Amino acid sequence: MSFNPTWDTLYVTNDQGDDRGISSVVLTPLSGFTRWNALTYSKQCNGGDVQPQTGDYFINSYANGQVYQWDRGTKSLKELYRVGDNQWEFNIQFAPSGDFAYLVAVNRHYILKADYNRQTRTLESPVHFVGQRSSAGYQDGVGTAAKFNEPHQGAFDEFNNFYVCDRMNHVIRKITPDGVVTTFAGRPNQYGYTDGALRDARFDRPHGIIYDKDIGTFYIADQKNRRIRVITTE
Repeated sequence: MSFNPTWDTLYVTNDQGDDRGISSVVLTPLSGFTRWNALTYSKQCNGGDVQPQTGDYFINSYANGQVYQWDRGTKSLKELYRVGDNQWEFNIQFAPSGDFAYLVAVNRHYILKADYNRQTRTLESPVHFVGQRSSAGYQDGVGTAAKFNEPHQGAFDEFNNFYVCDRMNHVIRKITPDGVVTTFAGRPNQYGYTDGALRDARFDRPHGIIYDKDIGTFYIADQKNRRIRVITTE
């Protein structure tokens, strides 16, 4: 799910297997954000995001690793490029500045970075940023020296640090703008349920995370523990 810059349009992606099926919908305050209105049609859309200043909308497709942009003029999808061969499950997540987006390749265990071109108002071809392509594991480090195991949803803080749920390692990883990867919370490869200090806590397949910068708080969807966990930074 992602909102437009004025918070009056909610976009929701829909992963289904028909080229003619609905891949994303919009919801508005007129229905209390309850009525689904079809926007795009394509198959196997895992995720999408909105550029936070211009409102340009981008989605992906698992089938062939496509990145699409919604063209407001023609009211149709425009394929920008493909990030891999096929069957790439990834999330598109813009930094609050809008200058770039991360493409978190869940089933390929690494993260790409794509700059946003403000003149053409589109995402440029991505570059390999952190993690090792198709090599699952656990390793802190810089750039491609780091390893992930199914990185999933992430969240940015006010300094463009990215906190991503490293799902099968059962931890939250921190990625700086320079590509330095460290473990922020949890015990690597030790799933469970324990509250406490950052590195003493235990998670079981954390799946989603958001950050409220006004109060310095993370909210984490701890999937197998069926809990919303809270991490405070102040």
